[in-house]
Amino acid sequence: LSWSMGREIWRAGGFFQDPQKAGAFLASVIAFLVVLAARGHFAGSRLRWLVWAAIAIGFAAILTTIARTAIVACLAVCSIMLLAFNRWGGVAKLLIVSGLVVLGLLIAILPSGALQGLVPDAVTTRFERLGVEFLIRLQIWIDTWEMFAERPLTGIGPGTFQSYLIDTRPGMAGYYGIG
Repeated sequence: LSWSMGREIWRAGGFFQDPQKAGAFLASVIAFLVVLAARGHFAGSRLRWLVWAAIAIGFAAILTTIARTAIVACLAVCSIMLLAFNRWGGVAKLLIVSGLVVLGLLIAILPSGALQGLVPDAVTTRFERLGVEFLIRLQIWIDTWEMFAERPLTGIGPGTFQSYLIDTRPGMAGYYGIG
């Protein structure tokens, strides 16, 4: 259940209860289809158009999940797959890389609000917080690395993350806003 513009919205239950899981699933399927298509498994058949249409629709669908990690991973893996594991010649690969660079530069020089109307507000809000949330996740990673460095063989034990933080950071409260 969620609310949008004062209306009660019931999301369909079933396979994906969490949009983050849906994002990871879509990213995996898209990457798999890109690898198959780039390797030429559908060359010469009418099915190739359906596969490329599924890839395009999948990219549009993954944006609605707001799963930033899945979006970035999907784009990175698909780009690597298209360049590394295909049967295209060097000229085609150079054109693709050049096109991606030009597209990236065009997006980079656009005014900050130019693309804002194209995506839902929830997506825009999540991407605006990307830098802050990256720093929080980096700090959590550093903290867990300290735990690993202190006890590389045994770890701190299941369910003891909170007590470990209380012991090692006695003055900290509301650890990264998660208690």
